[in-house]
Amino acid sequence: VQYGVGKMSLYTMRYMLEKGIEIVGAVDVNPAIIGKDIGEILGKEKLGVVVVSAEDAKEMMQTTKPDICIITTRSLIAELEEPYMLCAKLGINAISTCEEAFYPQNSNPTLTNKIDELAKANNCTITGTGYQDIYWGQLITSIAGSTQKITKIKGSSSYNVEDYGIALAEAHGAGLTLEDFDKQVASVDRMSDEERQEIINKGEYAPSYMWNVNGWLCSKLGLTIISQTQKCVPQTYKDDIYSSTLDMTIKAGDATGMSAVVTTKTKEGITIESECIGKVYAPDEFDKNVWTVEGEPTTTITVEKPATVELTCATVVNRIPDVIKAQPGYITTEKLGDLQFKNKMKKFAAYLLCFLLIAVLPPMACSNDGMTEAVAGSFEVQFECPSLIEVAKGGEYTFQVTGSNKPAESDVIILESTGGISYTCVLVSVSENSFTIKLADGCESGTCRV
Repeated sequence: VQYGVGKMSLYTMRYMLEKGIEIVGAVDVNPAIIGKDIGEILGKEKLGVVVVSAEDAKEMMQTTKPDICIITTRSLIAELEEPYMLCAKLGINAISTCEEAFYPQNSNPTLTNKIDELAKANNCTITGTGYQDIYWGQLITSIAGSTQKITKIKGSSSYNVEDYGIALAEAHGAGLTLEDFDKQVASVDRMSDEERQEIINKGEYAPSYMWNVNGWLCSKLGLTIISQTQKCVPQTYKDDIYSSTLDMTIKAGDATGMSAVVTTKTKEGITIESECIGKVYAPDEFDKNVWTVEGEPTTTITVEKPATVELTCATVVNRIPDVIKAQPGYITTEKLGDLQFKNKMKKFAAYLLCFLLIAVLPPMACSNDGMTEAVAGSFEVQFECPSLIEVAKGGEYTFQVTGSNKPAESDVIILESTGGISYTCVLVSVSENSFTIKLADGCESGTCRV
């Protein structure tokens, strides 16, 4: 399901269709969009999927039973509470381009924990991703992996807020006078650590994007945060600039956006200083991403004119299998493994597969909505799984039970690698709605047949 049918969705929906993913529903709040077929919105022939209102989202998702919901709406996790909680309540995996959702534990832990508990209770995974997953995250930790000693990590990234929609432009203070910017944006920085933490605990903090990125980096690198501060400074331009996203002309000297610098100090002695510059671009400006890992050796990597919108949306779509196979809860992407390119993705639905039956253990099989009643009735346990699954060495994989019976903890699953080697995987946990297997020793990362 596509939740939010705006600028970003034009890419996420097209990318999903191109990779063979079936879109079964779409949601928006804009009356001009509601009722339209997504094919029309994409400039294609009708696809038989009509955009519904947020009020009708629950009924639609209960009917369509999607494997995952892609949310491309707002920039703060508090603004995503309704769709995130709806997905968690219905047991539907969800992934969002919401920037704060990338690592919301350090900016809104109360809501994050609330979503996490509900997602765990209903056995689904919630997360956030986007451009930062690679270009502010995995790329930097990979460079760190080739460094003997690190003293500082410094990064700077700029992007045009025009490309991302009104929510992001407003979050950057674009269009505000300098006086209003100081009141509405910069004033958040003028507080003690204790005052900031109190606001964070209340779920009222408005972090810059790098606030969450620094938290993600520390988690991925195993660093312990001692302190973290941010400073937001308005960006201006000498001439008037028209913003099509805001549908207004920003006067010369008013804020076209902002620069936010986040400084994180760690117990291990490594400082992370990251800056994001988001603004309405002047004619001669372009995106740029520069990161330096200082130490032995010092390494700098520069990416000029990255296609940030396309990279964001491709990241979301390529993350879909990682989210579907992840453990339940609010799971940030540093725990999902490195992002990899996915070519074609088969629908993550059920298939009737053959299993090796072990001695006197009760037989188990995958269910399929299209399977005959005679076949379905011949198995004691029915559950969903794709025909092929992607596994990580030493990891786990969770299957959803669709029937009334659950497997015994003594049952096993047989996985077969693409090389034809079979591995017997034991169950490590069983609930009414799912069971989780532990990958057998020797089972390498890659694709396996169940």
